[in-house]
Amino acid sequence: MHDKILLVDDDPRNLQNLGHFLRSEGFDINETCDGSEAVRMLENNAFDLVISDVIMPGVNGLQLLERIRSLSPKTPVLFMSGYGSIHRTHMIEHGATDLIAKPFDLNEVLSKVKQALLMS
Repeated sequence: MHDKILLVDDDPRNLQNLGHFLRSEGFDINETCDGSEAVRMLENNAFDLVISDVIMPGVNGLQLLERIRSLSPKTPVLFMSGYGSIHRTHMIEHGATDLIAKPFDLNEVLSKVKQALLMS
């Protein structure tokens, strides 16, 4: 069975590119560009990993992380941010697994995804 990953990013181009890449690597990908929709998806489905942008309208990354931790405390969560060093410490203090700096290298993303899944 393929690992099931939820991708959340309000940038449709990032969402499409990352989703396409991870599917090509054999992962089962669910995507949404809306944090509120991500919460609904998490309430109704089990995911092996969540990858989300930090800054989004509506439900932002920190709010999403809090909801993930209440629904599924052991699910690893990777965040993506254009403000890498600023957000990294803050998000990890709140329970994120790691942070991927934007713009990201797809091989780095794949490495962090595999690492996060091994830790879960």
